Amino acid sequence: MNKKFSGFDEVLLDSLHEGLYRVDKNFKITGFNNAAERITGYSRDEVIGRFCKNILKTDRCKQGCPLTYALEIGENVSNYNMIITGKNNSGIQMKINAAIFGEEMGGEAGGFVVFRPLSKISVLNKVGTKRREFEGIIGQNKFM
Repeated sequence: MNKKFSGFDEVLLDSLHEGLYRVDKNFKITGFNNAAERITGYSRDEVIGRFCKNILKTDRCKQGCPLTYALEIGENVSNYNMIITGKNNSGIQMKINAAIFGEEMGGEAGGFVVFRPLSKISVLNKVGTKRREFEGIIGQNKFM
């Protein structure tokens, strides 16, 4: 069981702004990127080898787990809303994507969850219908 992702994958996944964790087929965490550490407050060493439901304690662990759902339908799921519990026991609203993979990918079956806090998304939505966007710049002035 790796503490981090390996080689190129580690560099790539740790460069993401979104949190990402990988689980094996038993839902034990096998990978945790830098953003996941920052967002949740947990370090890799605290989570690797533990069941995701015992660490992140989401509102969907008992019913509606996106990874379980992805396994059931045989497809990845995206734009799933859920609350992850951070290390300080605060609930963090998240938008997540879940992807499953099988042994045909050269390793053990399992899945990935990519998540980002909704707070940043909510702020953008509060700008309202008069919001204008150009090259990633958001404003209300039509000249922007």
